[in-house]
Amino acid sequence: KWPIMLGGEHAISYGMFEALLEKYPELSIFHIDAHTDMRAEYEGNPYSHASILYRMRMKCPRTVSIGIRSMCEEETAYVEKHKVPVYYAHEIHKNGLHPKELFSHLTEHVYLTIDVDGFSAELIPATGTPEPGGLKWYETLAVLKALFKAKNVVGMDVVELRPIPNFANSDYSVAKLIFKWYCEPDSSLVQVAKKLNENGYRTKEGGDWRSDAVHDIIRDPVYTGKWYANRYTGGGKLK
Repeated sequence: KWPIMLGGEHAISYGMFEALLEKYPELSIFHIDAHTDMRAEYEGNPYSHASILYRMRMKCPRTVSIGIRSMCEEETAYVEKHKVPVYYAHEIHKNGLHPKELFSHLTEHVYLTIDVDGFSAELIPATGTPEPGGLKWYETLAVLKALFKAKNVVGMDVVELRPIPNFANSDYSVAKLIFKWYCEPDSSLVQVAKKLNENGYRTKEGGDWRSDAVHDIIRDPVYTGKWYANRYTGGGKLK
C-alpha cells in the first residue's frame, strides 16, 4: 500500500506521520508550504496547523521546507537555533530549486507533506492562509519528480485546500497534482524497482532494477491496482 491523505487543516498530517515513522524509524520529511509551521503552539493548541512541523521535528529532525515566505519571530529563532534547512520563496525565485542540495538533507525514506499555500496564490488562491508569491507549477513538478526517483517516498498528504464556490481552478490544480504522483507510471519508481528485485525479476541485461530504468512499467489502478512487468521480464505479473 502507498498511502495518500487529503484534508483541510495541516494538523491532520500528524497521525499518518506517526504511523509511517513507526514503520520507518529513519524517516525524513519533505515539506512544501508558505509557512514554516514551527510554533511550539498556536492560540494554546500544541497540535495546531501552525505547529505541525514543530511536532513532527520532535520525533523526526530530518526535514526540508521549501516555498516559505511567512514566519513569526519564534519560528525564526527556532530555525536559526536548530539550523533547519528552509528554502525561502524569494531565494527560490532568485536562485531556483536544486534537487541534489535539497535531498542531501533527507534519509532514504521520505514523507511528503504539501500545504497547497506553498504554491503561488495565482495558481491556487483557494486556501485558508494565502500568501503572495510562492512556487510555480512546473518547477515544483520537476523537484517532486526528482524526489520520487531519488528517494523512497513512503506516503504523502495534500492539505489546506479551501474551495471557493463557483471557482474550480484551485480544486482542479490540486486534483491534477495528486493524480501526477498517485496514478501516473512515473509516480513511485523507487518502490517499483524494489518490488521487481524482491520478486526475482531482472533487467534484459540480467541485473537489478533501478528507479531510472523502470519507465516501461505499467500501472492499471482502475481495474486491478497491480503492477505489471514490461517485456524484459516476459510480462510477468507483480502481486
